[in-house]
Amino acid sequence: MLLHRPTQTSDQKIHSRILESAEHLFATQGYERTTTKQLAEASHVAEGTLFRHFENKKSILAAVISEGWNTLLNDLLATLCEVSDYQDMVALMRHRIKDFHHHADLVKVCLTQSPFHPELCEPLQKERLRQMQEVLEAFVQTGIDRGFYRPLDAANVAQVMLILFLGISWIDNHWLNPSSSAPSQVPLADTLADILMNGLLVHQPATS
Repeated sequence: MLLHRPTQTSDQKIHSRILESAEHLFATQGYERTTTKQLAEASHVAEGTLFRHFENKKSILAAVISEGWNTLLNDLLATLCEVSDYQDMVALMRHRIKDFHHHADLVKVCLTQSPFHPELCEPLQKERLRQMQEVLEAFVQTGIDRGFYRPLDAANVAQVMLILFLGISWIDNHWLNPSSSAPSQVPLADTLADILMNGLLVHQPATS
């Protein structure tokens, strides 16, 4: 049975277009250099319509960060629910790379604007990142309780996983391989899944 998503209203479509345009412009030319006129033109609406949906440019930035992280959080939750073995973890890593590659502009906006708008960005980011870590921690703890994973500190493992997910998008996409595509990063995803699930050492040393 196919589930049909609710059809967006005209106002919802405009709202989404404004945020998509803002995310791209803020990432490519910077928040300060982006004008509301440019945002309106990129969204194919009048400036008056822009201000009917958002009080000012800063409120658009807040919405980009908040709604963007909500999307990533919901997608992470959905994909983690399907992970039960090694192959599922490989699929998860591949999906995460594809997802963060798709949302590279969002990650760039969040990381580059935080130092300049701490009163706006930090509370939003900290809350969403905390929620993402809680989702990961619950996933890891469930695996530990079922005997699938080693009895490590679930919170620490969750933090490592979150750093991996974010690092893939930021470091690889923006510094190491800025012209890479999601399919070209599949080997990276497989390697991350392998290290995460099996470790790096050929033989684990005995602990005293």
